[in-house]
Amino acid sequence: MSLREIDVFDFDKTLYRGDSTIDYWLFNIRRRPWLLVLLPWQAAGYVPYFLGVWSLTRAKEQFLSYFRFIDVDRAVEDFWEKNRHKLNDWFCPEFMERESVVATASPEFLVAPACEGRGVSRVFGTRADRKTGKIEGENCKGAEKLKRIREVYPDFEIVRAFSDNLKADYPMLSAAREPYIVKDGKYSRIEL
Repeated sequence: MSLREIDVFDFDKTLYRGDSTIDYWLFNIRRRPWLLVLLPWQAAGYVPYFLGVWSLTRAKEQFLSYFRFIDVDRAVEDFWEKNRHKLNDWFCPEFMERESVVATASPEFLVAPACEGRGVSRVFGTRADRKTGKIEGENCKGAEKLKRIREVYPDFEIVRAFSDNLKADYPMLSAAREPYIVKDGKYSRIEL
């Protein structure tokens, strides 16, 4: 049995110049400044995380709880109309030599529209509820990315993997035949 060959791309600071979750939050704050009243509650979720009491998933869930107060689908559409220019130029169908997937800690529903028409077969992201911010499963980071890919592609081999963060994405990068680090919108191959 042959393995399914795929290329895997991180999204934030790799394909997208910035952090889409934070940029999306700021986008919503600019449109609805009253959401800032939630900031102490959102930030408070990271205190137990940094103290080792909560998981990153739980802290992120509290941060995303602001979804209750916005029309998420409409905001996502408007966000990408304004921010699509922040996608790296090399992120295009011509670059995709084989089946390509995106694996990101950002909400899956936020990243998926940016990947449409760019040769991406599948987006694996944090599965956050659009209405509540509640996360199903774990935050899609580190080894969780490979676990999520394996759920859909049980027999796969990563040919190329791209990320801006060697530490956070070491599991994904070390599983690739050709790992790449992205800095300032440009990628270069690395040896692990």
